[in-house]
Amino acid sequence: MKDSSQIVKELLRVGTVTVKDPENMCCRVTFSDTPTNAVTSYWLPVLVTRAHGDTYYDLPDIGSKVLCAFLPNGHEEGFILGSYYPKGKAPETDGDIYCHAFKDGTYIEYNRKEHRLIASCVCDVNLSAQGTLNLRAENINMAAGSVINIQAPQVKVQE
Repeated sequence: MKDSSQIVKELLRVGTVTVKDPENMCCRVTFSDTPTNAVTSYWLPVLVTRAHGDTYYDLPDIGSKVLCAFLPNGHEEGFILGSYYPKGKAPETDGDIYCHAFKDGTYIEYNRKEHRLIASCVCDVNLSAQGTLNLRAENINMAAGSVINIQAPQVKVQE
């Protein structure tokens, strides 16, 4: 009979993402139990915060360390619960900051303590709306050489 620690080791495992299936939002994960005994999982769906009505899509990168949970009937059925940062490697250290740092250099941050949104993009930015698009600010600063293209049936500029 298995003791409780052995059961937990079989239900929860840490591994590395080795293959991705973006269309089906799942990955295969390799578990290195010992240096000579690596085992690769079946396709495991990645859990997300929303998958019906509103949806969320964020697949872990190959090489990401992930925590997986398996159903008690074997390692054929399980889920990727999420990935995690090695200790001391988180991109931010303030709990009031939400950020998404992309590997191409694009960065989005919201600081709820300072009520500030930052979006720094290394590419074009497109905003579209079915209805009215309102831009309002106390100050508008543009870098030299910037271009703003506006395509609309009517444009109002108010001071």
